Amino acid sequence: MSNNDWNEAGPGQGGQQPDNFGQPQPQPQQQPPGNFGQPQQPYQQGPGAPPPNHSTGSSGLTEGWGEGASLGFDEIKARFSLVFDRSKGSILKAWIVLGLLPLTLALVGSVLSITAYFAPVIGLVGVIGVAIMNVFLLPVSIALTIAQLSLFKPLHRRIFEDAHVQMGVMDTIESTKGVFFSVLGVSLLAGVASFFGTLLCLIPGLVIGFLLMQSVYLAAGRELGVMDAMAQSYELNKRYFMSVLLVVAAGVCSVLVGVAILVPTGFVAAFAEPFGGLLTAPVNWLVMQALSFVAFLVQATIYSCIETKETGKMPV
Repeated sequence: MSNNDWNEAGPGQGGQQPDNFGQPQPQPQQQPPGNFGQPQQPYQQGPGAPPPNHSTGSSGLTEGWGEGASLGFDEIKARFSLVFDRSKGSILKAWIVLGLLPLTLALVGSVLSITAYFAPVIGLVGVIGVAIMNVFLLPVSIALTIAQLSLFKPLHRRIFEDAHVQMGVMDTIESTKGVFFSVLGVSLLAGVASFFGTLLCLIPGLVIGFLLMQSVYLAAGRELGVMDAMAQSYELNKRYFMSVLLVVAAGVCSVLVGVAILVPTGFVAAFAEPFGGLLTAPVNWLVMQALSFVAFLVQATIYSCIETKETGKMPV
């Protein structure tokens, strides 16, 4: 490389040096972090960003639990007394009439068992006939159970609209026609959801069943559609879950009482063959219907109290 090449090189390449060569270079002015010297601005987020100090996870299942006012013992006691008083008469009679089919089938089966004991050929034909009849009557039994649950409608009317309205038994049953399919729909959907939840794990099935417990009352008593009843049951049972647990406790107690009575009668039926079934069938039916009706009244008590808390509607 020639001397001219060295002299023509630019700064930093071995040529002529700049005038401030060897002196400290001035630093550019830097803004202090934050809004220095300016008024504090509120926290703003970009679109779609979560708010500060809040969880980004789903809150639909975790929020709202227990927000509703709890029900006092005196309040529940007074409401149960009122519900029991309003259920007497046509509603109780309608419940019994709708529940007679299981008793009839049990008595027919017991008579055929006695016949089979003394005349095997005739009895065998009868037992086969009853088995076939039971297959066809299963949908009828389900329909009658749904009709019993639909009695929330006339009971709700007697609690909140007209305390003195009295209808005949058949008129009371006929009054449930308008809500029958809604009650059937919520019963089927809640049952299917609980079943599949239980298949996944026991706890999800129990939680789903708990959250949808009130949907039958809402569909029948307040005459809501299937999806509306299930949605409101979901929200209300979260808000008043401590009160709804009383319904669960009543159901568990009913099951325990039923087992305590039905197991001994089962032993009696076994030792009193061939007449045991005929003797114990009325007792078993009476116990089951009584416990079911008490559970029905407990649900009407708790759910109507929740309705009063939510809407301000008082019994008449």
